[in-house]
Formats: sequence, C-alpha cells, structure tokens
Amino acid sequence: MRKSNLIISAAILSLASVSAQAAILYSASVVRTEDGDATPGAPAYSSSAGTTGHILFDDAFINRPGSNSALNLTNVSVGLIQSGNAAATNVKIYLAPMLDNTAVNATGNDPDNTSSDAVPDVGSPILLGTVPLPANPNAVAENVILSAATNTDLQGYTGYAGKLGFYVGVEFETDDTTHGWAIAKTNTLTVPFPSVYQTYDYNTNSGTTLGYNLDVAWDYTNTSSFEEFAGLPASDAAGPITTTLWTEVQGSIIPEPTTASLLIAGSALLLRRKR
Repeated sequence: MRKSNLIISAAILSLASVSAQAAILYSASVVRTEDGDATPGAPAYSSSAGTTGHILFDDAFINRPGSNSALNLTNVSVGLIQSGNAAATNVKIYLAPMLDNTAVNATGNDPDNTSSDAVPDVGSPILLGTVPLPANPNAVAENVILSAATNTDLQGYTGYAGKLGFYVGVEFETDDTTHGWAIAKTNTLTVPFPSVYQTYDYNTNSGTTLGYNLDVAWDYTNTSSFEEFAGLPASDAAGPITTTLWTEVQGSIIPEPTTASLLIAGSALLLRRKR
C-alpha cells in the first residue's frame, strides 16, 4: 500500500460552497479541522497523491430515487489548501465511473490489498478541465475553491442499496506537498468498513447531510495501476478521521425511459386540458 503525503495547513473556515442555479447533488463542503477546532485559522488536514502525474480520486454517493441510475453532471468544485508562499500550479479536475469489481481477492487494480477489494474500482478518468491555481503570496496558508463546468452523462454505481456512486479526482501539475485537497467533515460511524459516512453541506449551516462517502481514496496512475490512498492518521483528539475530500457536485439524475415517457405524456395531457 502506498504511503502518500499528508499536509496540515492553516484553514480559513470561510471556505464556502459555490453553488449556482443547478441543483447540488453531492456536497462534502465543511472543512474537517484538526482536533475539531472551529475558530477561523484552525489547522486542517489536506492531502495530495504526493507524486506528479498521479490523480487522487475520492468517491461520492448520493441518494437514488427509485431505479434511476444515470446522472448528468454540470459542475464540480474542489476545496484546496495552499501552504504559505506556495508557487503557482495547474490543477486538473476529473470524474470517473465506479466499476463493479468488489469481490474479495478479485483480480483488480489493487490486488495486494484485500480490504480495498470491497470498494468499487476507478473507471477511465474523464478530464473536465485544467484550472490555474495562482501562487499564494502570503506566509500563511490559504483556502481556494476551484470549479470545472461540464455537461457529462455518467452511469451511477448501484452496488449500495438506495445510492448512486461515482468518483471525483484532482491532479496537481506540480505535486510538491505545497498544495492539497482539503479533508471534509463526516458523521461518526460505528458500523464497519465499507459502510458509508454522511457528509455535510456548508450552505445549510453544517447541519444537513447531502451525500455519503467511503473511508477510502485512490492514488491513481492509470487504469491498470492504482493503490489505496494511505496518508492520514486514523484519528485525533476530535475522533476518527475519514478520507473524505472537500467536493461539491451539481447536476441532475436522469429519469429512466419509462419515467421520462410518463412525464412527457403528463405534460401533453396538461397542455390539452388548457385548450
């Protein structure tokens, strides 16, 4: 299992969601500070793959209405932390499908780690865009939110009852430990891995869950070579630390054909009644 970099930087807790008109499907947008400190400037955890050319992928799960499984995703935002005086770099933002390869000891991309065989593999990455990350001219760390607009249809993973899953990825063009993807807050879960944790949405005063996340991420090189990310301590004074990364995804769930047909028929009926 690869040991990836851990960065602890001073977080600005005004790191806020950047929602527009589109519906927020998934939100893990509350920073998880070290020792649970909620004061502005409190230290926070952040992580990177630790090697230039590698992508750090985190999972995202949303509620699944009925039997719908297709998604149309329109915007992906990621919350980053820069160390003091960090140089400028470019950040690539990705989506990827989840692959149904979860049998223990299955032939997969991380065959040396049977615990991660219980987690869906990462499918072929979809690059949404390359976003410039300006240098941090200050001696103290700064928070930055970067967004990539998209119009991507993706099949959600249905292996978890009542949920749809997919992956979001971040790649730093220069991965030199001065930039990191911020760790987000989750609820405390007592059931064993690979159960999902609930995430928290900044827009609803940190009190509303808007998504689910597994305590795992992937250090990804290509479709035949990636390993479970392992760069965080298991816990601190505030409790367990889960590998949940600051992410907000906007878009919609595409109705299944039968449902869509009913919606169209219902609209036509309404139109006829208005004549």
